This record gives sequence, C-alpha cells and structure tokens, in this order.
Amino acid sequence: MKKDLLPKEKEVKFSLEHLLLIHKKSGLLIKDVNNAPEWERREENARVELISGMLTAIKNFTEKVLSTPSKKGELMEIVHSDYVIKIDTGEHTILAAILRYKEKAPENFDSQLKKVHTDLFSKYTSFFQCYDGSQTCDDNLSSDLSCFISSFDLEENGD
Repeated sequence: MKKDLLPKEKEVKFSLEHLLLIHKKSGLLIKDVNNAPEWERREENARVELISGMLTAIKNFTEKVLSTPSKKGELMEIVHSDYVIKIDTGEHTILAAILRYKEKAPENFDSQLKKVHTDLFSKYTSFFQCYDGSQTCDDNLSSDLSCFISSFDLEENGD
C-alpha cells in the first residue's frame, strides 16, 4: 500500500500529560490529575506514585548538593527525550506538570503553573499544613487541578 494513502498520525506539538500535587515535607502524592480514560488511570497509579517519590528525592538531592550557603537553588525542570517535568515549589507543596512536546511549551506555561499553585495554596492552606497522607483530597481541589489541565489543548495538529 502506498505510504501517502495511509491516514496521517497526529503530530503532538504539546500535551500536558499529568499534573502532580506533592506534599513537600513527606514527598507523598496528594493528587494526580490527567485526561486519560479511567481504566488507564488505574493502571498508571503505581507509576505515578513512583514518579512523585523519585521526583521529590531528585529535587531534594540536587538542591542539597548544588546549593551553597550563599546561594540556594531550586530544581525547576527535568528533561528526558520528548518529556519535560516542570516543577513549582511552594511552602507546603510541589506542583509538577509532566509535559510532552516536540517544539516547546506555551511561553506563559511556567507563570500559569505558578499562579495555579499560588491559588491552590491560598485556598487550601490548612489542608496542606495538616496533611499526613491519611486525609482524602477535597473534590474542589481535584476540580481546580482538572480545570488547569483542561485549559490546554492536549493535541495540536501540525500545519
């Protein structure tokens, strides 16, 4: 069959695959939000828990090793192949966005991630301060995270 007769696959320029909200002190995953079907989410739960734990460990390690007494630093991004993890660190939580893109993320993505994280902190401060892993996530918190992930086109076709 001729190659030009086959349907073209969509080229993903940018997709926000997961949004992870992690408790900073414990490294526990508070909430993972994505647009995957429910059956796929259940299969990914263990993988996402592992990612959040390793992300916390890598973040703590690099910040401890690479910071000096006069200059504190923060790990803000991890790149692997087509995947990038954008990291915003707050007082009690870490908000990490797992992105996949061929070109680049939207120019304002980092500032939008920071704004969402700041808004979450303002709205759920007492929950984050008392979090010990046993509390269940407020439905409104899940909804707020879902709104952010839904605000981005998950697939854009190449021109």
